[in-house]
Amino acid sequence: MTTPTVPAAATTTSDTSAKPRYSEEFVATVMRLCGDKGTQADLRSGIGRTVEHCARMHRHLVPLTAPDLHPAARQARYTVAALIAARPRATRDTDQATAPDPAQAAADSASSDSDRSAGSAQTWSRSTNLGTSLAEGVRHGALKDDSAEAELHLLTRQSAKAVLRRLPALTRHLQTAGVTISWAVLLEDLTWWDLDRDRIVTRWFDSYFRALYAPAADGAPTNSARTNESETNR
Repeated sequence: MTTPTVPAAATTTSDTSAKPRYSEEFVATVMRLCGDKGTQADLRSGIGRTVEHCARMHRHLVPLTAPDLHPAARQARYTVAALIAARPRATRDTDQATAPDPAQAAADSASSDSDRSAGSAQTWSRSTNLGTSLAEGVRHGALKDDSAEAELHLLTRQSAKAVLRRLPALTRHLQTAGVTISWAVLLEDLTWWDLDRDRIVTRWFDSYFRALYAPAADGAPTNSARTNESETNR
């Protein structure tokens, strides 16, 4: 039995105290690149496309990728970079306004090194993912719960190439409603999608239902919880 090839430069080492995750660094770099309108347009041109059809993106992303980077890892980076570049204007403005000063970010990163531990890998696995974002979409009224769940079921049956074509419309719709997308987590999930889809899918569903039925900040039940309660009392 042949062991599947692991996407190079996408692994997570046990020493998480050394530096931020590669996905966080990549997303931060792409965010900075999008500060230039021409570069943003180049990156946005790859929306929903495979690497082979992203000629305008290469000048910006090739310097950020190792020569031996696994094709799945490279495709994930191009996909997420294009999605970041295609954010709605209001989202871009908010991200720019809340982005930390580069010098302060470097200082914060250095000061947090001592707080990083092997346990942070477990924390990362519970980070906001696309399942959480879909639940937020329901709570924001952007999606009905049955539509969001159907979208999850559909996504989880697709190959990585099929998923990249569905993500642009979905992520834009969520962001227009004020939902935050965790690009770094999405990048890692897409990198491993074809090799570890079952685990990723399970995490998405877990996050979706936990977030959907979590009590609101004021302690009131969510819309879905109220709907289920009203149907039970009929």
